[in-house]
Amino acid sequence: MLAGTHARREEGSAIGYLTALYQLDDDPADAIPAYTPYTFVPLGHTGPLNMSMDRSFGRRESVMVVPSMDSVLDAFGRLPGPMDRRDQRFGFRRLTGGNNDAEYDRLMAWCAPGNEIRLVYLTDGGILWYTTASNPRVTVTETSGGNWGLDGFIDFEITWRIRPDWRLRTSELSSGFHRGSTFVHGSTFGSLGVVVISANTTNFTIDATGTAGANLPTIDDTAPTITITGPAGGDGGILLANTSAAVRDSTGAKQATQVLIPFKLATASDSVVLKLASQTFLHNGVAFRPIKPAYQPWYFKVVAGLVNACSITAQGANSATSGTAKVDWWRRRA
Repeated sequence: MLAGTHARREEGSAIGYLTALYQLDDDPADAIPAYTPYTFVPLGHTGPLNMSMDRSFGRRESVMVVPSMDSVLDAFGRLPGPMDRRDQRFGFRRLTGGNNDAEYDRLMAWCAPGNEIRLVYLTDGGILWYTTASNPRVTVTETSGGNWGLDGFIDFEITWRIRPDWRLRTSELSSGFHRGSTFVHGSTFGSLGVVVISANTTNFTIDATGTAGANLPTIDDTAPTITITGPAGGDGGILLANTSAAVRDSTGAKQATQVLIPFKLATASDSVVLKLASQTFLHNGVAFRPIKPAYQPWYFKVVAGLVNACSITAQGANSATSGTAKVDWWRRRA
């Protein structure tokens, strides 16, 4: 088997594969009206016929030429480069019953518009992961295999431009009632994934561990949604930190990831919502900007594969407690 590529699938073997195409926003049974997804697994079979799937992954470097050193360096330094463009290639065979055009049209009804859809990947362990895909390129060559009447077949290969990571169906907090909460903390457990701010410094943990081949994240999440409801903080604001996500400052020393909300949430009706994926920051519905160190490239990060040690600390005098906080994040997989 070539590196980064699944071997051809034989019936009954245990190799992960693309199992279906879903609409972008709705699962088949959740949509109104419900719809039938495109499935790569023929009726009566345990997997796609003659399947091949590329699983290549890479990160991009920014090359900086240093003439005096007679060398080139990565401008990102110790930090990883961004995930590179990812093209997902998938080949499979459909039995046509002698009607190649019908099988072609069924596939092209999903692919030809080019709109974003979801690819559904079934792991060897039976867990579904999802990514968004768009701008497909479909390759099909008519051969004599399609002229065998009821025994005819047609081979397709599709290449999509995908989001460069795979995720479970829902984020950690929204999926808790479906899969069981994986948000663990050392403070009072108020409700699903909620930390009760019971002291000037309240420690909690985010469990980003998992089982390889099932739910183990392998890519950090730098864009969770953080919600804090008062009373919380002091006159100098609220500091949210993750000591498991270390970053080097301008002197080269390691510092914990931290973000400062520069005001106090005095009452239970006060709240802040940090939507880091869209860079939307709201205080009681009004836009504001949290503060992070200049050397820190992200506002907050959940490190994959670790139990992340986090804290919420009141800054300055007249601290308030009994509010709540929650961090909603995604398990991301290469």
